[in-house]
Amino acid sequence: MEDEKISNFCAVTSCNPDIAQSYLQVSDWNVETALSLYFENSGAPLGPPEPIPETTNPYSGLNDDDEDSDEALARQLQNEQYGGEQSDNVRAPIAPKTDVLVGDDSFEHTFSRPNPILYRHPVFNQGDSSSNPIAPEAFRNFESEMESLQGGRSHSPATSDKTRRLADLFRPPFDMMYQGDFEHARNFAKDNKKWLMVNLQDPTEFACQVMNRDLWSEQAVKDVVNESFVFLQYGSESPEGKRYVTYYPIETYPHVAIIDARTGERVKAWNMQMSASDFLMNVTEFLESKANQKQPTTKKPKVADMTEEEQLNAAIAASLGNNAGNNEASSSAIESPAETQEVDEEAIEEERQASVLDSIAANKRDEPTDPKTSTRIQLRLPDGSRIVRRFNKTDPVRYIFEFVKAEVSEAETRPFELVYNRQQLIDLIDKDIKDAGLENSAINFIFS
Repeated sequence: MEDEKISNFCAVTSCNPDIAQSYLQVSDWNVETALSLYFENSGAPLGPPEPIPETTNPYSGLNDDDEDSDEALARQLQNEQYGGEQSDNVRAPIAPKTDVLVGDDSFEHTFSRPNPILYRHPVFNQGDSSSNPIAPEAFRNFESEMESLQGGRSHSPATSDKTRRLADLFRPPFDMMYQGDFEHARNFAKDNKKWLMVNLQDPTEFACQVMNRDLWSEQAVKDVVNESFVFLQYGSESPEGKRYVTYYPIETYPHVAIIDARTGERVKAWNMQMSASDFLMNVTEFLESKANQKQPTTKKPKVADMTEEEQLNAAIAASLGNNAGNNEASSSAIESPAETQEVDEEAIEEERQASVLDSIAANKRDEPTDPKTSTRIQLRLPDGSRIVRRFNKTDPVRYIFEFVKAEVSEAETRPFELVYNRQQLIDLIDKDIKDAGLENSAINFIFS
């Protein structure tokens, strides 16, 4: 157990095992305490205490057996302190001296600057007042940390490559992050009609850094976020992070929230670690629910389709108003040619989709097993249940519809829709799953 702690200590500090053992012994074999002590001492080795130099006893020449030893000792002390009766060598009093101990500039510089060791340490460097979301220094860069804390001592190429790979592995997703504060990001999202997604991270929580490694690095996640969201990532101790917590209190980390850029309302939040597939499913479900809340435009009836009573009521309403009222009533009762054409095109498109859906027969093919040539697709049913199945990447999207009709009993008799990222899959019926961008996707199943 002690050897393992020594090796862990050396892996972080690259110091000598003897030095590591000395710090661990002083810290009662607590690795974190030993590391803090090591950084505070800038890696200086802990040695044995310096021996107290021996001083010469000024009274060693006195004979203990001498009867007058006490008297001689008292006389010697008197002579040293006051010069004795026969000595006029009295020590002069200490002259008063006036001086400035610390100057104004030195005082401000000395007590206002941060601790140099902690300031250079990336773990403590979270109070930056800049507007950047999470600076790269907020996540540990072992290479720069070793150089700063050990005085720039050289490292072997293998160690440098390893620490560089570790820093790259947990790097924040700078390629999809909005570089700016919360208000600018909100205005940008409002102008581009997008949602605002905020990821608040605590660098001391490993689950937060795992999201950078496993979730935000996925290309499918990047595509969905870039298309529908303006993405922000802040550290919990950064100025923007503290400001966010003031307006939107949170309970645990990691924290991902969706903000309505128009109202500033937090409409959705997740305080848990999610896989890429779960994240895509939750986000797609959210986008679909918000899209379905939009009220469809009311289609104005044609005069030919109106009954005699409706035509009579329209004529009475038109006769009761003035000329402006007549024009308005006429425009509300009679549909313009452009609107009539739009309604006809929508009806034609609905009929075409219905005919394509009716032409698909239920067919449950064998599920492929090779992960190299196949992909996993998740279907979320209206009752909240999920179906996960593998398809070949070269299979057409039609195979997904065939599987749904074979798996869901009501799908053969009721019209339904398959939607992924606000895209109707019926329009991609003849494309391959890979070309349609449905690899590892989460598709919503909706009855029309």
